[in-house]
Amino acid sequence: MAAASASSLEEDLSCSVCCDIFREPVLLGCGHSFCRECLSRHWSSYPGRRCPICRGPSPQEPLLNISLRKKPICSKCKQSQHRGHRVLTVQKAVKECKAAVGKCERQIQKDFEMLFTFLKEEQKTCLDAVRDTGTRETQLMREAMEAEVTILSDQVQKAEEMANKDDIAFLQVAIQPGSDYPVILDPITPPVNITLSDDLTSVTALPIPDPFDFYALVLGSKAFDDGCHVWDVHVGESSEWVVGVTSQQHVDGGPRSLWAIQRKQDQYSSFTSPPTPLKLPSSSSLEVLRIKLFWAVSYQGGSVRRIRKVTFSDARNNCGSTIFRFSLGDHTGALYPFLRPCGRGGELRVEPTEVEVQVKEALGLWETYGCEVNIFGFVFGIVFLIFALILATQNQAA
Repeated sequence: MAAASASSLEEDLSCSVCCDIFREPVLLGCGHSFCRECLSRHWSSYPGRRCPICRGPSPQEPLLNISLRKKPICSKCKQSQHRGHRVLTVQKAVKECKAAVGKCERQIQKDFEMLFTFLKEEQKTCLDAVRDTGTRETQLMREAMEAEVTILSDQVQKAEEMANKDDIAFLQVAIQPGSDYPVILDPITPPVNITLSDDLTSVTALPIPDPFDFYALVLGSKAFDDGCHVWDVHVGESSEWVVGVTSQQHVDGGPRSLWAIQRKQDQYSSFTSPPTPLKLPSSSSLEVLRIKLFWAVSYQGGSVRRIRKVTFSDARNNCGSTIFRFSLGDHTGALYPFLRPCGRGGELRVEPTEVEVQVKEALGLWETYGCEVNIFGFVFGIVFLIFALILATQNQAA
């Protein structure tokens, strides 16, 4: 392709008379170019001042060729699509190119400044958002810690007030006549976004996030390692919660196992992976959840085996129909009851178990020991009577 272009260019710059490169080229009115000497020699040999190629007349004096003006020459100007091609001097072409380059540089500089301004504004917006988020998180943590300190201060104050009371008043406050709670919650385990009631039987979720552990649990203060245990949890209208038992007491004590069921909005499911959707035996929502932890007897291969189980049932509807059951196998470790209200789920409360408690008033000294004194006096009288009869018998014998 390069050779063809060079050949075409050579033809364009060659004289048709001498077939050599133009020497002092001139241009006729018909558009053909020749060497001045070749054209003069041709006209001297042939009268009429006609073009050697097209034989067209050229009455005017031939002009100097455009190539003598030091303008760029297009190698394809003879082609139809290049006719009327505008050519420029090298200086003017360079000037226009420099002007175009300068204009492009100015546009690039303007675009770069706009981009830099945009990025700077975006950076400022992002930094402000990060600062606002950090400020909000710090404020939430501060509020949570202040709420926790307030709750602990109230509990300490109430504990001091109860410690200053007499024993009977203390016992009357600690154990209410006619009720008993099978599960008392541990006041040490609640996360910062959960409040614990004064009687340690109910928990409420606060509308603030927990910055430490979303799955922190409120555990029972006592573990169940053997026997049968039943307790009821009033879930009421709480929309999100998790209730069950766990094998680990402390949050930072390593991995633990959970056997529980959960509610998210209107959906009930087992706390497993993947969750198993649960269908309530009653059309109404679950109000009181009953948890039963017990040992069952299994006969396998002619041998008797004890299997630990956890069942969840509706304590109010359908006479305690089972909702879900976990089989723990021969797990003999201690299990802790736990409650976990989630988000703004509301209050979860351990229901009391009805028992009979008799509280006796303090008796006086005679009322306390009067019966013993009467018995002692009766025995002393009988002994004195026998001794008197013996003395009388001895006197008569003498």
